[in-house]
Amino acid sequence: MPIHLLLKASLIQGVGVFTLNPIEQGETVPVFPEDDSIVVSKEEFARLPEDYAKYHVPDAEVGKWWGPRDYHRMTIGWYLNHSDTPNVDALDGWKALRRIAAGEELTIDYSFCKFDWVRDEANRDGRALDLDIVE
Repeated sequence: MPIHLLLKASLIQGVGVFTLNPIEQGETVPVFPEDDSIVVSKEEFARLPEDYAKYHVPDAEVGKWWGPRDYHRMTIGWYLNHSDTPNVDALDGWKALRRIAAGEELTIDYSFCKFDWVRDEANRDGRALDLDIVE
């Protein structure tokens, strides 16, 4: 059975991603197509409007940021919210960490952003980062 996802209001924050049908543990959740994101340099990141920049996540390489390829056609994965007990693994191919019930919000652990360079505000061009998430 295909996995059907929907954006709607989240109790966690703003908009979230919800599943319309159950997802079994280990199943790959289709939140990002292969060509959805691009990597930008610190300089390109600094030039982005603040509202665009908040959709970027740090790369392991210092000063590089992953972001949407097209902000006017952002795929559903960019709306995944953080949880300390996520149900989707962002580091293992977007696989369900446990059985996810129909109607449940999909979440990931944002702490994959624990790179030391991210903590240095100069590397973020002064942009805010919720450091509570990456502690």
